[in-house]
Amino acid sequence: MNNLAIIIPAYKSVYLKATLESLRNQTDKRFTVYIGDDCSPDDLEAIIQPCIEDLDIVYYRFEDNLGGKDLIGQWNRCLDLITDEPWFIMFSDDDIIGNNCIEHLFAVLDIIDVDVFHFNIKIIDKNGNVLKVPNEYPERLTSVDFFELLYHDKIDARMPEFVFKTNTFKELGGFVEFPMAMRSDNATVMQIALDKGIYTIPGSYVYWRDSGINVSSSSDSSKYVIYYEVLVDFFHWYEDFIQLNSLKTKWDRIEMFLYLRNYGVNIEYIIGKDERIRILKSYRNYPKKISDIPFVIQYYIKRIKKKLFP
Repeated sequence: MNNLAIIIPAYKSVYLKATLESLRNQTDKRFTVYIGDDCSPDDLEAIIQPCIEDLDIVYYRFEDNLGGKDLIGQWNRCLDLITDEPWFIMFSDDDIIGNNCIEHLFAVLDIIDVDVFHFNIKIIDKNGNVLKVPNEYPERLTSVDFFELLYHDKIDARMPEFVFKTNTFKELGGFVEFPMAMRSDNATVMQIALDKGIYTIPGSYVYWRDSGINVSSSSDSSKYVIYYEVLVDFFHWYEDFIQLNSLKTKWDRIEMFLYLRNYGVNIEYIIGKDERIRILKSYRNYPKKISDIPFVIQYYIKRIKKKLFP
């Protein structure tokens, strides 16, 4: 049995061959690829078949399309395909994994005691050209460090670049669910990394594709409403996460409110002012009473400081 499961919840065919080629090119192939076909209208099996000689592949076609309405549900049923692999990567059907990623992972897997490993990423376009090289992670991060760097735009994060310890993942309840799986990747990483943090493997990259056909690339105004609503829900989750685990964070409710307000202003031209205000008011620490006057004063002080000292 291999120690690593690479899970691909598959639907789109356009980049699947490139994804599989990147797995075929691994310098260490001690992994099993599990492909959960989300009832795709395309013939994914024809793309997968030529790779079976070079890769240990388990392919399963589901009878219904679940990812379109419940992406976390699709991830979960794909996760159920694996056997006893102690580690897994929830990959994708359009991203690329660098040739030496798995080799470098196995070099530290039994040495570094964490529940979450991480590869740095590069953002590529539909043709595979590099669009952006995000800042590399520090070698080690706590869950709080991860949140604060991510939401100060110091680092980027998706899902395919993280490696999870299967037992810990399941013991802690699996994926944190939000609509359309937005922010679920961030919350899940933080939850699984709570005790031991995140270790980033140097010298290896996952290439995340901004293809224009994934969820993160959508410009649909109704989806931006959901993105904003989910951001509020995620911040509520984070506040509860901090309190429940007795953690310290630099992000107080003023910082949260300022971030939410700025996010809404930036997408107001898409969703409209009324929707922006409605969603912002759903934040549970939105100032509504006279007793919130000190909060409002501190908010404006912090807002001015950010403009003067960005």
